[in-house]
This record gives sequence, structure tokens and C-alpha cells, in this order.
Amino acid sequence: MDTVCERIGVTENCIEEGFQNQVLRKGCENLGFEVDIVPRNSSEKHYCGSCGYGCKKGEKKGTDSTWLVDAVDHGAVILTGCKAEKFVLETGKSESKRKKKCLEVMAKALSNIITKRLQIEAKVTVSACGALLTPHLMLSSGLKNKNIGRNLHLHPVLMAWGYFPDLNLEFKGKNYEDGIITSVHKVVSADSKAKAIIETPTLGLGTFSALCPWEFGEDIKNRMLKFSRTVHLISIIRDWGSRVVTKGGRVSYEFSTLNRENMKEGLR
Repeated sequence: MDTVCERIGVTENCIEEGFQNQVLRKGCENLGFEVDIVPRNSSEKHYCGSCGYGCKKGEKKGTDSTWLVDAVDHGAVILTGCKAEKFVLETGKSESKRKKKCLEVMAKALSNIITKRLQIEAKVTVSACGALLTPHLMLSSGLKNKNIGRNLHLHPVLMAWGYFPDLNLEFKGKNYEDGIITSVHKVVSADSKAKAIIETPTLGLGTFSALCPWEFGEDIKNRMLKFSRTVHLISIIRDWGSRVVTKGGRVSYEFSTLNRENMKEGLR
């Protein structure tokens, strides 16, 4: 972890917090709650407002300026605009512990210009399609292990927001100007177990308009006009349930009782 943090330039201090994080920190302090600083892969002065969509200033040491660059410098070839469809498998030899061996990956180009299918041969193949798409790729390839797609944990979130007029000089800036997350509060139980964490998300105007409950036309218009000084806070819980992803990427998911209680506690 020390090696990774050094490579991506992690810093633990923040010279200037954004509007949303100011509100979160001040609110916690007013209520006597602990609020922690969030280490981030950028300088102490970082304040761009575009981290969630790509850092315009190039200060955020993401994969585009670190690990992918390292890989290309060492001979890697990166294919973009294509989708893996299945592994081509070979039945292993009888003395081998593995029943099947992956020889290559079949993929298709997500472009109208390129019509040929892609066939990528490799000695080693790593499937890193996330918790939802990796099981789909494995099942589509004919793998039969009963654990594929099981033990799915998601990222349940509830949101609350509040409007702080420009006349409120205690908090400066707009909700889209900061470095996203610099403060976090952990909601804990009497036995010090974490129930939820409170953070500030990146939330563009379009996303906010889709998430905001609809009352009537004039109400949503006023909410949109107040967007830049509206603070968005999210309550995130640890998912104690265990769900399943089936072939085709279909998800079977229901909230557990503990999840429901922790989400309520975090929102409260």
C-alpha cells in the first residue's frame, strides 16, 4: 500500500475544502461527531471540481497518468472500444489439476467502422469486469463452477441534501468546484461497529434532476435553479447480504433486515 500510495501521489491534507465538505465537517463539529480527513491521490491544493469526470488539470494521479503509462512503457498494447464476449477454453490434461485452460479471448468492436471480430491469444488471461459483468463473461464461456456469480455485495446508498443560499457566507463556493471527498463521518453503534459512513458525492445537474423527487413543474425548476448551492450527502453502508448474478448479467437482490436498519441510521 505504501508503494501504491507513493506512486499515485496520495496526500492526507487539504488546504481548501469545497462547499459540500465544508458543510459536512461543520455539521459534524456542531453535533460533536468525529470527522476524518480523506487521503486522496492529488496535491494538497487540488481544487478542480471535475475529478469524477476526469481531472482537467492533470493533478489527479489516476491510471491514465500512472499504471497504464507504465504498462505501455513496458510493451503493453491497450485496446479500447471493444467488448469481451467469451473465453476460448481447452480441456486440461489428465495429470493437470486444472480441468480447463484459457487459450484466448473473443471480443467484438463497439464501432460501426470495425466489423471484424477480435481474437486475442495469451498465456494468462485476467478477467476484471467487476462484480456484475465478470460472472456473465465466465458463464457465457461455458464455465460451470457453482460459485460463479454468488456472494455478490453491492454498495447501498441513501441521499440527503440541503440548500444553503449565497447569502450564507459561512460556506464558500459551489457544489461542483471542490475535489469531491475530503471529509468523512463514520456512524458507529454503541459497540463501536460502523453502521454507515457519510460522504459527499459527485452529482451533476442532470443526475440530480433524475434523482430529485418530482412534486410539480415549478418546484423542480426552483430546485434546479438552486443546484449550485445545494449540498448532497450520501450514507453508504457495508452490504451484509449475499446475492447472485446469473447468466445475462441478471441480478437477484433483496435488502437484509440489518441493511435496512443501517441505511435508516445513516440517513438519520
